[in-house]
Amino acid sequence: MNLVKSESSMQGDEALAPSAAAAAAGAGAGAAAAAATSSSRAAGGEKISSNQRSSSTILPPESPLIPSKQQQQQQQQQQQQQHQQQQQQQQQQQQQQQQQQQQQQQQQQQQVYQNVVCADVFECVAAIRGNTLASIPNIVFYLMVV
Repeated sequence: MNLVKSESSMQGDEALAPSAAAAAAGAGAGAAAAAATSSSRAAGGEKISSNQRSSSTILPPESPLIPSKQQQQQQQQQQQQQHQQQQQQQQQQQQQQQQQQQQQQQQQQQQVYQNVVCADVFECVAAIRGNTLASIPNIVFYLMVV
């Protein structure tokens, strides 16, 4: 009778199929027919109408606290993208700093060379030699100008 009690809580044709299959496996076809007919009756032998049957819905299990593999992969991808963006920003900042330093050096060199005034070739060469930022092409240029 345990079979009848457990199957009476199921709904519609879904309840008949498992009880018939279980009874056929254990007691043969005659017992299957009896189980199928008795499954629609309650434990006290009263017939259950379709309105009185309990509707049991199977709820999906709650989502576990452990993230799924897809969520882990998405998080890893997001972290990698953020890391790459940070690296790109750092590289851009470094490039900007290098450009600013180069511009400052060029401006300093131009200012120093503009201050050199040559009266003659020897004086120009002496002024350029005294200047630590002077180079050979600049000396040749000054000599050509003078």
